[in-house]
Amino acid sequence: MIASESSKRTPDAAARADRDVLGLHVIWAVLAGGLLVGPGLGSVGVRLLVAVLLYNACVPALAWWRGHPRVFQIWLLVFPLSVLQVVPDWFLAEVLGVLVFPDLGVFRIGAVSGYMAGLWAVPLFVIVYVSLRLQERSRRGVGDLTAVVLALLIFGAAEATLWRLGAWVAQDVTTVAHVALYVVPPEMLLGWTAFHAYRRVGDRPFPHKLGAAGLVMLIYLGSLCASYLLLERGLLN
Repeated sequence: MIASESSKRTPDAAARADRDVLGLHVIWAVLAGGLLVGPGLGSVGVRLLVAVLLYNACVPALAWWRGHPRVFQIWLLVFPLSVLQVVPDWFLAEVLGVLVFPDLGVFRIGAVSGYMAGLWAVPLFVIVYVSLRLQERSRRGVGDLTAVVLALLIFGAAEATLWRLGAWVAQDVTTVAHVALYVVPPEMLLGWTAFHAYRRVGDRPFPHKLGAAGLVMLIYLGSLCASYLLLERGLLN
């Protein structure tokens, strides 16, 4: 059984959790990479969906098996947030028409490919976990800076690379190296708000986490609208 995060975290327990989390992500990255580039393994959409399902099964399983309450509590926030992130993606695709999810042979939620409902959990978990750990080891404010920088790097790398798989495609917007510029500030804000949402509700019951996830999603959606208006229809027009 996974104990509450309010239980005392010893330095040894924290270091063990760091090693386990790092090991899980390395193994998952290798498996997901092989799954996505390997021949004869089905459509790209199905491969992405399997990789996403594998990640969101392994993280809570690791937390239970190795006794890492924080790992489980972070996942309890970022997984529902990932599911809710379908709403902003749907808005961009259906209302603004600036995002396209090609038919990759997987179910859809409105205009959004189904794998997106769990894909956001991967970078969000990394951002929240790493930011919390660096915050604990350093002075005040390091966690905030880490969350923003990691969001910029991870989301930017995803935007610049996953288009090769056809996971999503930006259209009719200004891009640099396939990165849509208007999404950069909202995604940096997303990393920061997810970090602070966890700091507020990390040890609270799941309904609190679900409410916080909904609030983070709405902040992201609003910032997308503002950024699109100010950049695409303003400075970059």
